[in-house]
This record gives sequence, C-alpha cells and structure tokens, in this order.
Amino acid sequence: GRARSVASRQSPPPGLRGDGGSPGAMSDGLYSAILRATSTEETASALAGAPPAEVASLPVDTIEAVMGALAGPPANAKYAIAQSKLLSGLHAALVSAKAPVARLLELYDRTLTFGGLEPDANVRQTRAKTLMDVAELVAAAVKDPTAGVSLKALGPLCRSAHVAAVASIVASLGEKGADLEAVGEYAALVAAQDMSMLPADTLVRLMAGASKSSQVARHCLGPALAAAEAALGSWSMDDMSKLLFGLAKVKDAATNHGELLSKAAAAVTPQVGSLSVPQLIKVVLGVSKVEACRPLLEAAATTAADKGTDIPTAQLLLLTQGLAPLGGHPALTKLLDYWTAGPLAKEEGGLSGDQLAKLAQVLAPTCASHATLWPALGKRVAAQAKALTPAGQASLAAAFPDGGGPEFAEKADLLAAFSKSKSGDSAKDRDATGTAAEAAAATGTGTAATAATRTGATTGTGKTGTGGAGTARTRTAAGAAGEGDLSGAREGHFGQGAWSRGAVPGGHTDVRT
Repeated sequence: GRARSVASRQSPPPGLRGDGGSPGAMSDGLYSAILRATSTEETASALAGAPPAEVASLPVDTIEAVMGALAGPPANAKYAIAQSKLLSGLHAALVSAKAPVARLLELYDRTLTFGGLEPDANVRQTRAKTLMDVAELVAAAVKDPTAGVSLKALGPLCRSAHVAAVASIVASLGEKGADLEAVGEYAALVAAQDMSMLPADTLVRLMAGASKSSQVARHCLGPALAAAEAALGSWSMDDMSKLLFGLAKVKDAATNHGELLSKAAAAVTPQVGSLSVPQLIKVVLGVSKVEACRPLLEAAATTAADKGTDIPTAQLLLLTQGLAPLGGHPALTKLLDYWTAGPLAKEEGGLSGDQLAKLAQVLAPTCASHATLWPALGKRVAAQAKALTPAGQASLAAAFPDGGGPEFAEKADLLAAFSKSKSGDSAKDRDATGTAAEAAAATGTGTAATAATRTGATTGTGKTGTGGAGTARTRTAAGAAGEGDLSGAREGHFGQGAWSRGAVPGGHTDVRT
C-alpha cells in the first residue's frame, strides 16, 4: 500500500523505537503497525483503533506520509475515523516538532484538500478545526521578528483561513516592513471581513504595521481604527495603553482620529493610578504631544511622581521624556526633584552619557528653570563627556545651542568638557583619515577600493559596494532565511529586519532598509 511504501523508508526517531520509556513503547505500537501495513485499509484500521494521544505522538513526516495515502474520500466508516484522528493529531505533532513557518504552510496546504471535496461530516468538521489551529500556529510563528516567510507560500492560507489568523499575519508583515503587492492582497482580504471581533492586540498591531507598510495602511488602517472605536468599551487597561501607544505611530492621528483618542484618554484617566509602569510608559509616550489628552498626561505625571522611588531608572527616563511637555507642572517638578536626589546623586546612576544627554535635550526647552536639576545633571554629563557618541553629542548640542539653554553655576565646566571631548574626537578622525589615505597610497588603491571594503554584509549570498558611490548591503531572498524567491512581481521573502525590493545589478535581491 502507499502508506507503507512511504512510511517504511523512514527510520523510527528516538522515542518511537520502543527502546525505553513508556512514551516510546506507546508510540511504537502505532508506528510499527503503520510500517507493517500492506494496504491503505490496514493503515486506516491501525489509526482507527489507536488512542488520539498516540496518533499525536507520531513524527510530522509520518503523519504527512499517511495523509497522502488516506487523502481521498473515505471508503468506509473506519476510513473516516482514521482520517479524523490523523487530522486531530496534526496540531500537537507540529507543536512538539517546533515546525518552522515553511513546514507549517506545507501541512496547511495538504490539510486543505485532505478528505476530498465531499468528505465525511466528521472529517469536514475536524478538518476545519485543524486548519484553524495550524493557521494560528503560522500567525504566532510569523510574529517572531526573526522568522523568514515567503509571501507566495502564504497565499493559500491567507485566502482560506479565519480572519483573525490572517489579520495577525498581515500585521506581522507590516511590522516587518513588507510592502509588496501580495501584502496588499492579503490586507484587502482582512479589510473585507468584519474586523470588529478581532482581538485588541491584533487591531493595535495592524496600526503599527500600517506605519511601516503603505499596503497595510491603504487597506487596513481605517477599518482597524473604526473597529477599535466600536469595541473600546470592552477593552482592558492594558489594551487601552497599547492603543494609545499605537496611535502615536499613526500619521496625523490627533487630527484625523481625535475622537478615538479622546474616548480612549477619557476611559484611561480615572484608572491611571492602577496602571503598571510599562502600561504607564505606553500611555505617556502615546499622548505626550496630543494637546487634547493633556488631562491624561497630567494624571499620569501625578502617578509617576508618586511611584518615582519604585520605578527603575531606565523606565523613569522614558516617563520623564514623555512628561517633559508639562514643563512646570507640580507633578513633573516633584519627579525632577526625585531625579536630583536619587539617580543623579549617585556616581553610578545606571544611565549612559548618551542617555543623560538625551534627558538634558528633552528637558531644556520646558524645564530650564528647575533649580537643583541642572547642576546635578550637568555634573553627571560632564563626567561622561568623553564617552558620548555622535548621537549623544548631538543631543547635548541641542540642549545648549551655541552656549545657550538652561543656566546654572556648573554650566561652564560642562561645556568645557564637551568642547574638549569633541576636539579629541576630531583629532582621532583626522588621524584615522590620514592612516587610511597612507594605506591607499601604498597599495595603489583609491577612494573606490577603500569604500568597497566597508560593505559589512556578512549574511546572505553576496557582498556589494563600489567606489565613491558608497556601499549597498544586499541579501538574496534565499540568503535572508533559506527559502523563497523573487521571480514574480507578487512574490517576496521577508526575514529579520525590514526588507523591500531593490534594483541591484546582477539579479533580484532584497535591500535592507
């Protein structure tokens, strides 16, 4: 029989050989029966009489092989029972095997047609549940930022699965920066369904994905916002905090979606004291620049000031940056007093020079008159001036443009340390430039050779970069995550980071953005 000819070529994996342990002995009976079967009838009989847990313990490859043998319409009741048990065991087998996205999609496609066009009623019901379960596995796997996925391979699932799974996949593609035509097709499928029943987390993720993908924004942003507004009354405070944080990424949200913002802010304000610190951070960063949400921001500032001593320094930094627009508000003043007596009073306050410089940058425009903050902050930044990166130097320059900004006794010392550190960096840059020029002259190479050595592309199938035009970091679709191709206008492969089609000589590649 077909099942025996396929399964018998497999070596029983550990745990299926009956060589120790009750799980092995349990699985060995069914696995051996499948290997011994000489016809599909014998295979179906073995499956029909096996406990469900034993079917689920079979290797995925074995289940796939037997699905191929029993794929057609059931010949009798025992055949239909075998088909149902096989389908029921697939989800657990895939979870146990930690199957990658590509494998999940292969088994989803096989399940779509398993049992034929007119399957037994129980088989039809089990097949529908299995398809939903596998689609949820795919959606969960694609959420991983490092997971590679072929847009073409997603097609059958996105065109047939439940809207919740497809919406989650589309949100993940948007978050990865996928912006090809196929993403628009899948996003349109989601938008055509009733999105009001989607989980709050999925709606918020669709908003985030829309900020990175025009295809997701075109089809899903409006419906996602409308669905969120309709369901707002049933959302938890955690959902609300994610929504406010997500709306901050939506272009012109305060202007175009002010009613949703106002409703969410009005719901959160009375409960702001019950928020966890991570939730409070999301709320503050979400409404920091929205004037209509000022009452919420003030309430959040009061809560932050009351919790100040219990908030880790790194999280306190985020909160303070978001609350900076409040300026001289008593709650923010209290929080800055804590900064002065707490983190800034310690030699090792847990913040880098760049973080301290960023703090100075965000507070300088609105809190320049705080009497005790600036001497303490200036002293700490001056002590780490040599460690500032170009980003930190830029923040400090913005805080004290041309010597301006907040005034305090230790300001001259801070600016002197800053100036000295910049002078030292300039000298290092000149030395490095001179050394590079000498090396180029000695080898007979020029700017082009020097630039070409700086590709830094260590993953994928090739390194590119030529001359004064700079370098391009490229990865082929196969190099990105080992699967997929870009031969068609609607295909693409999205892996770690944000990817888009690039026109680089030598064939189709993905260029990291």
